[in-house]
Amino acid sequence: MNNLSAITIPSNGIVIGVGCFSSCTSLEYVEWPVSIASTNRYIFQNCTKLKTIKIYGNGSMIDYSSTNIPWYDIRSNIENVII
Repeated sequence: MNNLSAITIPSNGIVIGVGCFSSCTSLEYVEWPVSIASTNRYIFQNCTKLKTIKIYGNGSMIDYSSTNIPWYDIRSNIENVII
């Protein structure tokens, strides 16, 4: 999946597997639904170009400062989080 530059994760109860987007080296932008309260932190491992995450939808947000966020291991790359 090296040509994938942007994704929108649907908010309809989807299950995201460990390392699902791991090593997508072209991924730059992700739309992440607030409805996914917890997940594995290695989903975006080695996605070194991922710079922007847009959190969308209604509901209570999880603690995005915790170590269990999906972009934890690349957090130093993230430049923008849009809420």
